[in-house]
Amino acid sequence: MPIISVACPSCGRMNNVDSDSDVMICEFCGDTNDTREAIVQNYINCTKFAGSANSDSGNSSEAKTNGTSINSGNSSTGVPNSGSTIGISLKPDNSITEPVKEEPAKEEPVKEETAPVEDGNFIIEDRAVVKYVGESVNVVVPDGIVAIGNNAFEKLPIQSVEIPLGVKSIGHYAFANCEALTSVKIPVSVERIGSDAFTGCTLLSDVTLKEGLQNIGPDAFAECVSLRSISFPSTITSVGPGAFSGCTSLKNLTIPSNYTNIAPGTFSGCTSLISVSFLKGVTSIGAYAFSNCIKIVEVTLPTGVTGIGPNAFRGCTSLNRVTIPACVIENNAFMDCTSLTNVIWLGEPFKDVKPNAFENTPFARGEQQKVWMKAGLCRHCGSTFVGVFNKTCSNPKCGKPQDY
Repeated sequence: MPIISVACPSCGRMNNVDSDSDVMICEFCGDTNDTREAIVQNYINCTKFAGSANSDSGNSSEAKTNGTSINSGNSSTGVPNSGSTIGISLKPDNSITEPVKEEPAKEEPVKEETAPVEDGNFIIEDRAVVKYVGESVNVVVPDGIVAIGNNAFEKLPIQSVEIPLGVKSIGHYAFANCEALTSVKIPVSVERIGSDAFTGCTLLSDVTLKEGLQNIGPDAFAECVSLRSISFPSTITSVGPGAFSGCTSLKNLTIPSNYTNIAPGTFSGCTSLISVSFLKGVTSIGAYAFSNCIKIVEVTLPTGVTGIGPNAFRGCTSLNRVTIPACVIENNAFMDCTSLTNVIWLGEPFKDVKPNAFENTPFARGEQQKVWMKAGLCRHCGSTFVGVFNKTCSNPKCGKPQDY
């Protein structure tokens, strides 16, 4: 798995990327992009830059009969220009060495840019909707479109959108803060939904994510407070941080097997979420992934999970029962789960568990009680006992009798 440096297509900053991975997530702007497309775009940009540099190097020719070289190219550097095919050098005795043939540089085809076109309702550029300028609140995007551009419908008072088959991507903030939007039809051709694409669509209640969708960007559906359910297609591989955070009407959730890494804060603050089903294939749960999901009662994690991040389930106050495989559990992962009494271990208990992982839970207090009782201490506060026959806690703030 070679690691290479690739510029993010969205912000232009360099990222270290596994070239074998399908998706790259920019560590600076958080955008999700296709790794192969990003690498190809980087190659094209570098080729164009090299071609530009060669064309500026000059076309003068210099022949030295009393020197050591005859070159076709720049008179000051002796470097052959782009397209030169032969370089000839002279030995001190003026005999000619074998000519060196160079292959002419291959020029990448230049993409023809087209000016934006307005058809009455849409401004379209390169088959992408750049801006909606119509008056209808029920929008039907025309056929032939391949992308919904960044901010294309942002903050507009539209109520419904029908996206045609053929559209492959929905851009960043494309429908952000469309507070009257109640429904959107996304076709099977859509592969990527950009960051914040539907964030703040407070009336959006029904979204169907169809087979073919691969990537959902950071905060894509954040604060969609009316969104009641989400069904992930089997093709989904990446969901960005905070993608469904603050979706306070979301009740049930199934994490498919190919959705392996749950990013930080993905479902944080989904206060109506009752149940979460994790299918085999999930390997890690990021920081704050399900924090403050106050109605979740039970969580069963599959055996493939290797890590639970800091504060992953913090503040899940109704969580009573957790089934956990042998994995790393970071600090505060279950902190303030004030109903948590049952923890079932599928592997060695407390292996790789950080000290504060279960801070402020009945489970933690119960485990601590076992330690204190084993040491002959008060199970309520951990203090020593005083007395011979009727022992009481030596802590004046506790003072309870030995009851075990």
